[in-house]
Amino acid sequence: REGAIYLMTIAVIAVAALNTGNNLLFIILASLLAGILVSGVLSYIVLSELELEFVLPDHIFAERPMISRLSLINLKWSFPSFSVTVSARQQEKKKHEPAPTPATQHILDEPVYVPYVPRRSSVTQHVELTFPRRGRYTQEGFRISTKFPFGFLLKSRQIATRQDILALPN
Repeated sequence: REGAIYLMTIAVIAVAALNTGNNLLFIILASLLAGILVSGVLSYIVLSELELEFVLPDHIFAERPMISRLSLINLKWSFPSFSVTVSARQQEKKKHEPAPTPATQHILDEPVYVPYVPRRSSVTQHVELTFPRRGRYTQEGFRISTKFPFGFLLKSRQIATRQDILALPN
């Protein structure tokens, strides 16, 4: 929503600058466009050279909460990463696809927010998971995303890693 408002503001100022020929409006327009460029470059730097490690316990029982460990590792030499969200990778749904079964349900249902990852180090979050039914759960991959620095645009990238877990009967 914030990004749409920002882009509409840019469009209004662009039309006003072109219609009036006012140099101040062109300077304001250039500053707004530079903000988008800076936001894209900084969010790319935040998401680059990040690795993800998601560790589950060996034995999982249905309907019982358990703790898993999600580690985000920053390999950059000079820049930390700010405001990173880790979530399940989005699958493209087909029109005539059946409802999800336990075999196609994600392991990580809720996104995990990591506010700060220092350079050349890692941050570990403990995530509580509960599997509603027994059976196999599959995670095809993860998506890491950020709205850093201004919150106007959401930039994300996919991490392809497959994990399978078997939830045993309670």
